[in-house]
Amino acid sequence: MRFLNKREHRNGWYLVKPIVDGVRYEVTVHDGKNTYCENVRCSSLSAAYEHCKARINAA
Repeated sequence: MRFLNKREHRNGWYLVKPIVDGVRYEVTVHDGKNTYCENVRCSSLSAAYEHCKARINAA
């Protein structure tokens, strides 16, 4: 579980945990007000990171 480190972005943070590497990831996103936990399908770990950053930027 080397991907369980919390990463800061703007006024929030996100955490990405691979379920099936390269296919599904469990992401936890805190945008400064709310916290979301969801399973997403992404092609890579960096795509999952970008998904989290976009979720924070949208708040």
